[in-house]
Amino acid sequence: MNEEQGKESLEVVKLEVRDDESIHVTDDVKPFVKKEEDEEYEEGSDSGSEDERCKKCGNNSTDDKIKAEKHEQKKTKLLMSKKKSHLNLPISDWISCENCQDWYHFACTSLEQWEYHIYEHWHCDTCTPLVGPSKRFEKHAPQRYRWYNVDEKDKPMEVGSETWINQLRTWECNIPAPTDHEVCIVENGHDFKTKFHELGGPYKWSKVFLVKNPEGLDMKMPGPDFDLEDVVNIMSPDYEVDTIDVFNQNTYSMKLSTFLEKFRDKSPRFLLYNFLSLEFSDNETMKNLAKPPKYVQDISIVGKLWPDTSSDAYNELLSSGLFLPEDNRPKVEQFCLAGMAHSYTDFHVDFGGSSVYYHIFKGQKIFYIAEPTEANLAAYEAHETSHSSSEWFGDKIKGQVKRVVINQGETLLIPAGWIHAVYTPVDSLVFGGNFLHLGNLKMQMRIYRLESSVRTAINSASKFYFPNFEYLHWMYMKNILIPKIKETVEEGSDMREVDAGLWKAAQYISKKLDEWYKRELQEGEGTAEKQEVDVSLEEKGKTLRTIERLIYAQVKKFERPGKATKRTCHEATEYDDDYRPNKVKKHPKLSKKNSVENISKKDKIKNGNDNIGDISVQSASSVPNGSLKLKVLLGPSEDQKNAIQMFNSTHSSSGRAVKINQAVTDLCGSHLESRVEEIPERPTKSFAELNDELERCEAIHSGEKVKKVKPPKVPKEPKEPKEKKDKPAKKATTVRDRLSKKLKL
Repeated sequence: MNEEQGKESLEVVKLEVRDDESIHVTDDVKPFVKKEEDEEYEEGSDSGSEDERCKKCGNNSTDDKIKAEKHEQKKTKLLMSKKKSHLNLPISDWISCENCQDWYHFACTSLEQWEYHIYEHWHCDTCTPLVGPSKRFEKHAPQRYRWYNVDEKDKPMEVGSETWINQLRTWECNIPAPTDHEVCIVENGHDFKTKFHELGGPYKWSKVFLVKNPEGLDMKMPGPDFDLEDVVNIMSPDYEVDTIDVFNQNTYSMKLSTFLEKFRDKSPRFLLYNFLSLEFSDNETMKNLAKPPKYVQDISIVGKLWPDTSSDAYNELLSSGLFLPEDNRPKVEQFCLAGMAHSYTDFHVDFGGSSVYYHIFKGQKIFYIAEPTEANLAAYEAHETSHSSSEWFGDKIKGQVKRVVINQGETLLIPAGWIHAVYTPVDSLVFGGNFLHLGNLKMQMRIYRLESSVRTAINSASKFYFPNFEYLHWMYMKNILIPKIKETVEEGSDMREVDAGLWKAAQYISKKLDEWYKRELQEGEGTAEKQEVDVSLEEKGKTLRTIERLIYAQVKKFERPGKATKRTCHEATEYDDDYRPNKVKKHPKLSKKNSVENISKKDKIKNGNDNIGDISVQSASSVPNGSLKLKVLLGPSEDQKNAIQMFNSTHSSSGRAVKINQAVTDLCGSHLESRVEEIPERPTKSFAELNDELERCEAIHSGEKVKKVKPPKVPKEPKEPKEKKDKPAKKATTVRDRLSKKLKL
């Protein structure tokens, strides 16, 4: 996780310097070069060239030893801050045996890089059986990085030295705990998701989260029996990893097998080591054993450009020809970290302003954090470029540093820009990673600028900065943002409604890309911040032109002046450093003499148009030589009223309104109401009818015989009883009358 960034370096004798720089070399650092005080070498000299060969491989060594002697003889001050050399290499590739005085290439010996500075007398493999093993330096000045130097015995204590760390253990518990504004503590991953979205999600992520239980984070970790031995076996014992020499506050290369041996050694530790940058995403076994939380994978810019090969996003990028080579991917999201008890890593900001997930698999860590306010960042930049190594950064920002303890099984989630140092109370094994995302864009760019300033001031190595930072943003614009915005433009959708965060991010990144492009045009191609891979100027220009057209199309259609624009002006302009509200120009007041009411009738347009026309009016006294054109709206004429009434009342047989006729439009102008075709509404079906129709469709689809279902009869409404009318009384009939009726008599 590159906690070594910004660490102190003291072994100036091994700094790589230019020919015009000079260094101070103490007499006690001997085995690196051959000392011949009476003989003066000159570059290109042939003296002794035939005899000076590597004892192991036999290659000639004269030229390299001459350069080593020249470096040793330089005595003036070092130009670069000695505090900031992250990776110390010897000034010579040669070493001599103290006993036989033979010269060897470092590569021809069994020494590892971390051993180059710890031996006072080195013995080759031939002499070791005769005179014993190499003799290590004694600790003459434990309060200094150069603890082996007798001359520094009385010099001030340096931050991160052995004496300083021992004192830190006595007072670090007094550092105050963070407030709720700075750190949010949640019980598990489910609570984290809820709280994270309540606070605004990734676009509003500004506080540190401490998750007590990883359940719900969707983060994969090895089983409880997994340990450092498994890491070594999987990655290979000979795998070399950058390792911090804690008391020296410097970084060297060390084999994993060597680190494991020192890590498990029960004897008192002469020196402390921890490695912080074992990135294992290229190892399939380790890659599948430990994976970051799902939310990291969802929002990561790197994850969007290089999605998992089993995902739909991967297939989509592959089919569209936008998938990037795997070798170009910044490998920063899957780290394994191991540290010895009482190790200390000084204050730093994770490279590129990247956010961090940090899971304590075994052991414990104590973080000392400071919020990335502008004042704190300014103080941090000054601290990083300072030559002093005796001042603790926490003392420079009084009351701003807070103490956070992370126990085994807990996870710390740190947003962009937070300044932090780390103390390791016990032996620890950690899994974590770094990621960039759109939510912290502004802070990420702020840290990138800060790093560029520091990098220029101290000439630090590029390997300690986010890989291909600018390339990553060019590719994200080209492969992710442009296709998305283009799609919304073609659909006629408002990007602010589709994805407001993505829209703001696209505008902000576009401005930064334009800055980088102009810088490169001014300074010449290839003068940009050194990247492992880069984009051609031609492709950069094409990308910029494309996104500018798309942004213009969106702004023109959906951000016109008026109510909508006024609404967006009040929104947060988080990604727009150069935002300025539009200034409305007020027209000068007209005098009564030149007012609209006093315009003569002869100037009015009588052809049925909507305005009086362009009427030249004398300007107010504030603009004496100008002229003002007015557009005065009048009511519809009689002919227009008749046409509008006829148009609005005419409908086709289907019930639709008649389409607009161009002649009617020309005549009526803006008085014509905007017409929307109205389709007559059909009566809504009942639930029973919809259910029957669904069953019929399913039967047809399955091949079954469709059952005819008779619709239930609608019960008739009961008729109201009719009032009975009084009938006349029946006349009494006799048998004679009935018989006569029958016989029709």
